[in-house]
Amino acid sequence: MCRTHQPPEPDEEHEVNATDAVFTSLLEDSAEELYEQAPCGYLSTLMDGTIAKINTTLLDWLGLERSRVVGGMRFADLLTVGGKLYHETHFAPLLQMQGEVSGIAMDIKAAAVTSLTRYTLRAAALHEGDPVTVLTTLNTVLHERYSSGDTRFCTAIFGVLEPDDGHVGVHLASGGHPSALIQRADGTADYLPTPGGMLIGVLPQAQFTAARARLLPGDTLLLYTDGLTEARIGPGRELYGEDALRTFTAAQPPAGPQALITALTALLAGFGEGLDDDTALLALGVPALLPTPASESLT
Repeated sequence: MCRTHQPPEPDEEHEVNATDAVFTSLLEDSAEELYEQAPCGYLSTLMDGTIAKINTTLLDWLGLERSRVVGGMRFADLLTVGGKLYHETHFAPLLQMQGEVSGIAMDIKAAAVTSLTRYTLRAAALHEGDPVTVLTTLNTVLHERYSSGDTRFCTAIFGVLEPDDGHVGVHLASGGHPSALIQRADGTADYLPTPGGMLIGVLPQAQFTAARARLLPGDTLLLYTDGLTEARIGPGRELYGEDALRTFTAAQPPAGPQALITALTALLAGFGEGLDDDTALLALGVPALLPTPASESLT
């Protein structure tokens, strides 16, 4: 049994021509029209988040005028409070990355590890306040997640601050991370050693080192990544090193965390091309005691 081809009836030919006309009109739509009337919202932003372009679909959904949005609002302005926090901590850092595709891919993988590390630490800290136990949990999560060939690991320092009468107790543990540095109110500076802490995520069982200290009024606790101490300086490109960092910190007036971060930021800027790696700084301090007026001390 076969089907033979017969000339279409006049009505059928009219329907075919009408259908062809519809498809032709669709193909003739400009890219701009397809963008504006797309069934989803589109927008483009500058590097600082300022909205540079937005389609009609999204404007209609938002109930906003184009003149108000383009050049006058940032992407974050369209988000809820929770959405802004998530965007700034997750998507914005990725959107600001620059470099080759391979570099971006590696950065995205690193960002995924950072995100997993951050949320694992937060969740573990809710159930267990011991820093060594928290890092052990993180090690288990990373090792199980990345044990199928694409090995990923990190260094971390995790601690708990315990305010007390006249001081703040510090209880921290380190996994392969540079030791914390304490700037004392009396002008001295020294490390809080955490030797032997292993990289996190490499082995199923890892050893982590804990340490305790007390921060008195005027003291500052400095945490940093090894990009600082591994910077190259001088004609011979020697490592800056931990001793130099301690000497530099001791030479700074004990004026609190912000002053120390400002001084270190200027130091990093002075390294120029000798700064080969990303560097993060975090300083925490106990406010110095206000001087007692002479009239009160005599009463």
